[in-house]
Amino acid sequence: MMKTVSTLVAGLFFFSSINGMGQWSFGSTAKAASFDLEDDEDFKEAPAKTKSKKRSSSFDEEEDFDSASSQKSRTKGGGSRDDLDEDNGTAKSIAVFYFFADSAAEKKARDIVRTVGNYLTELSNYRFLESDARIFNDFSFEKLISDADKAQKYLDEGKKLLDDGEAEEAIGKFNAAVDLLEKRIDVLYDYTLLVKALFYTGATWKLLEEDDKASGFFKKVLVLNPDYEPDKETDEDTVDFFDKLKSKMMMQPLGDLKVTSDPVGATIYIDGRIVGVTPMTIEGLVSGKHYWRIHKSGYRDVGGIVTVRDGAPEKIDEVLKTGDGAEPVAQFEKLAVAEFGGAAMMKQAIAVGKAAKVDRLLAVHTALEEGTAGTEAKVQFRLLNVPKETYKEENLSFPLPSSSDFTRIEDLRHSFDNLFADDLGFNPVSSIVSGSLSIGRKKDEGSVVTAWWFWTIIGTVVAGGVTTACLLAIPGSPLYMGGKGSSGATMTVEFTP
Repeated sequence: MMKTVSTLVAGLFFFSSINGMGQWSFGSTAKAASFDLEDDEDFKEAPAKTKSKKRSSSFDEEEDFDSASSQKSRTKGGGSRDDLDEDNGTAKSIAVFYFFADSAAEKKARDIVRTVGNYLTELSNYRFLESDARIFNDFSFEKLISDADKAQKYLDEGKKLLDDGEAEEAIGKFNAAVDLLEKRIDVLYDYTLLVKALFYTGATWKLLEEDDKASGFFKKVLVLNPDYEPDKETDEDTVDFFDKLKSKMMMQPLGDLKVTSDPVGATIYIDGRIVGVTPMTIEGLVSGKHYWRIHKSGYRDVGGIVTVRDGAPEKIDEVLKTGDGAEPVAQFEKLAVAEFGGAAMMKQAIAVGKAAKVDRLLAVHTALEEGTAGTEAKVQFRLLNVPKETYKEENLSFPLPSSSDFTRIEDLRHSFDNLFADDLGFNPVSSIVSGSLSIGRKKDEGSVVTAWWFWTIIGTVVAGGVTTACLLAIPGSPLYMGGKGSSGATMTVEFTP
């Protein structure tokens, strides 16, 4: 009996040595699909999942995980420093790429972009908004940092002049701060300083009894932050004027804005909030001036100010230019469309992440399939740790909402939490290159390990080995190697790694 067990164990080791992969990855719906056998910590109990927060927004006041990013107080890095990157002690930077299987998926499932973006905005240990503005916009972003420092200086000087009773001189300083920041709308990711500069400019015009000019600046404040509250030191007349204007803004006529870009699929920011992807018509915007920005990873961001009017929609049409250091992106996009999650794509994703100088890269692929219950959205996520060249994944499917609103899909919430709640469960990207297995998803079809004939041979060898082992160990069989005594025959099996 002992010989039978020993031989069976040897057969299993033989099978493992032929496999030679060292790890298995099993895809499942709405649960983490990767396990790193090289790291014992992957098998520890995962920490509690993060909970979405209820945020106020001029676009959607329902409880979901949409965010009003301009209303959140941030550090200069774009997020709080409570959760720090274990590698460099700072919040992580991240680049996000979206891919759609076809034009139908891009049209009907475009809300995945808004949903992912708003979730990432809420993560304090990720600098999503800053990263989104910085990657492949190096020159413009450096100018923003410089101009933001100058704008803060002008703001401080203007406040001092205002305290000294020199309101007209203060207006010049406040206007200079506003102008500097509005010139950098294409990469401005934190509107806090701009809102302050706009409010102080409006308040100073009100002090000078220029109510029309004051209203123009206050309206800009309110489109960026509908819940803005004046500072305590603001005089009562200005506060009363501002509050009345806030109430009137709710009764303003509404207008539409049509945004297109070449290439399509760019993220649209209106007043600091993600509203969708190009091409798209944004309906129900308050008439007046609005800040807009178009972002697509691998291209230079563009932005500006548009005046929306009641009646015919205003139009924005932009041709995007390739961004700084974005040469690897084109090949990455081709590979992602040809075989999302494949070895070649994942290797190129690491190259793109390094070119973008980010800690993490998230690739999102969305497709639609017709089923018996209707149209289903199939979403695949690949989150890469760029410096360590590791990854983890999520694959899920769910009925396409009739409203095309993804914010209430619970499986998406779970997938996001599984990906971002901790840094456990990452696999080496090299394991895909060497032919790691994944059940339930299309991957490495050209690899020898996925060929039917390869596994037929393996199955035959293993079955034959087990059968032979049993015949060798069972007394009375034609191949029985034991003698009448207790010692029997000995068979030695050696494996060379």
